[in-house]
Amino acid sequence: MKNILTYIFCFCCLFSFSQELNTNIYAIDGNSPIECDNSFIKNEKFVLEYNWTEKGNFVAPKFKDLIIIQESGIRKSSTGSSFSSLVIVNGKVVENINNSNKEIIKTKTYVLKPTKTGRIRIPAAELNIDSKNIKSNSINVYICDCDEWEIYEENPYLQTNFKSELYIGEQTQLIAKIKYSPKDNRFKTKDKSQIIINNVYRDPVSHKKNIKRSISKDCIASWTKTIHHEILTPIKVGTVNTSPLEIQSTYFDFNIKKRKQSILKSKEINLQIKELPEPIPKNFYGTVSKKFSIRSEIDRTSLKTSEAISFKVIFRGEGNINMLEPFELEFPSSFEVFDPTITDETYVGNNNTGGTKTFEYTIIPRKKGDFTIPEIKFNYFNPKTEKYIEINTKEHLISVEQGKQYMPTDTTQNSLLNLDLLENSEFSSITRRQFISKWYSFSYWIIFAIIIISYLVYFILSKRSVNPIEIRRRKSTKIAIKRLKNARFCLKNRDFDQFFEEIEKSLWGYFADKFKINSSELSKETIDLYFDKRNIKTETKNNFVSLLNICEFARYSPSKDRNLQMERTLEEAKEIIIEVESDIKKK
Repeated sequence: MKNILTYIFCFCCLFSFSQELNTNIYAIDGNSPIECDNSFIKNEKFVLEYNWTEKGNFVAPKFKDLIIIQESGIRKSSTGSSFSSLVIVNGKVVENINNSNKEIIKTKTYVLKPTKTGRIRIPAAELNIDSKNIKSNSINVYICDCDEWEIYEENPYLQTNFKSELYIGEQTQLIAKIKYSPKDNRFKTKDKSQIIINNVYRDPVSHKKNIKRSISKDCIASWTKTIHHEILTPIKVGTVNTSPLEIQSTYFDFNIKKRKQSILKSKEINLQIKELPEPIPKNFYGTVSKKFSIRSEIDRTSLKTSEAISFKVIFRGEGNINMLEPFELEFPSSFEVFDPTITDETYVGNNNTGGTKTFEYTIIPRKKGDFTIPEIKFNYFNPKTEKYIEINTKEHLISVEQGKQYMPTDTTQNSLLNLDLLENSEFSSITRRQFISKWYSFSYWIIFAIIIISYLVYFILSKRSVNPIEIRRRKSTKIAIKRLKNARFCLKNRDFDQFFEEIEKSLWGYFADKFKINSSELSKETIDLYFDKRNIKTETKNNFVSLLNICEFARYSPSKDRNLQMERTLEEAKEIIIEVESDIKKK
């Protein structure tokens, strides 16, 4: 038994834990721990362990219907002298390196044995740190009414678990597992399919590939292996139908008593996405969560004019927090407010995404006085209670003394606004004759230079050899640039949503004008029909439709580097118009 506890301790010390009290439970296979689904047979011993990193006093739960066979002392281990994490600041991934001392992990382990069959609940343990109490999760174990299990001797099958009916923005986990016989020690799998799920934002979850033991209520033991795990966030109302997941497997067929290769298929994945209930409150910005909070911080409350304040709005919770974008806040009118710096420290967990997202505003008061930054009211939707919940921050009082005098950065505007203060100014005494005299010489030389340059350009171009392919591509480029003019303007202004809308309009508008199609007849099937009729290459047609799909969904999908995505999409749109023009003119 001592060897088992030592093995368990070494096994769990490979992982690092945050400021939480983590719980793990293992079955015992010989002297080795194995993962399980918390199901055991009568009189079977199992291991329960607690892990934490904080200093504090550990308080064990009260074990009811369980006998403590062995209890270890609190053991300590180290994870290294430094560690790093990745955070997202304004769409850029930044490595956050912590060079603190070695992180100490503490572990408390129990070997337990049940005294009854059926469901047994193990209450939460506690960790007392100063005046704060941290609780672990409670655990339910099931004790089968049998002295020993039977071995599962059926062919493997693939099953998927997900919530089929969701509100828009509500997250669900999609898990695919294979159940197979413990006798088949050479069981192998290979993913052969790509699941395409439209109108859903997907976050893959890194899942362990080790085997988990399961015992059914009929006392039949089997192995389960997770082969697919991701978090789904619907972004559009309606029905989502996808093809089943397909896995190529090699296994022992108990029917024919031979090994064989076969494709395992899951059931179809069908999601029904619902609208959020009406009425939607004023301060709702699309956040759907069962657990959410907001708070604000300010670095100082007393300062002088033209000095800067750092004002942070910090969101913490679970759900689609990673999709939350800055929204309009109320500040005193004399405050100059800059666009916020966004720090995204969200992560993808087993059941949903979670973490924190911070909007940091730089604020500069321009007038002296006492001001108030009012509370921020925020609503989120709880899909479990099907209600909107309002949370808010506290208000901040700011005292501003007179400091440096503020002058507008636009000097031209400043001069015009104060023009009445200038006596005998140039603007007040100028005449039409003086104006013509002043600009005549400059205009003359400009016109002369244009004529000379035009002649030289014509002379140079006339001497060049004419390349029909190059001329055709230049004309196509002009058409593309003309079509994408509005999208380029949105890129310059960093208007992410409007940019993809303009790209989509440009592509549809170009297709309608080029093939003389009414707007009511526009569809992706029409693209197939007319492109095939004009013998346009299949690759060009597929790229055209693919770019339309990207524009359709990009407005609802967050990107780590939006500017790079916009520039790349604009260049692809330009090239696809050029390719279509080139293919048409070759005929």
